[in-house]
Amino acid sequence: MLWAAHAGTAGSNPSTTTDKYTDNHYANPMNSAGMSALSSYLKANSPYPITKDTRLTYECKQSYIIEPTGWSIQPIGGGASWPNCGWEKEIIV
Repeated sequence: MLWAAHAGTAGSNPSTTTDKYTDNHYANPMNSAGMSALSSYLKANSPYPITKDTRLTYECKQSYIIEPTGWSIQPIGGGASWPNCGWEKEIIV
């Protein structure tokens, strides 16, 4: 259900602000090595457009990561750098 909602609201737009299911997120400390690896993976394997069968994606709003269950994570530390967000930056250590 969460992935169908993400697909219906975010679709092909990682900069969306209409996906209200990301508001029910949790913050998770993440190190720079993990963030760098995830950023590289998402750049090489774009999850957009999101479908109900997607199992890992991101949204630019507050650097969210949407994990396999469909819940959102807001990474703390490490500096997110997601593709197509318009504010990409290098990972800060």
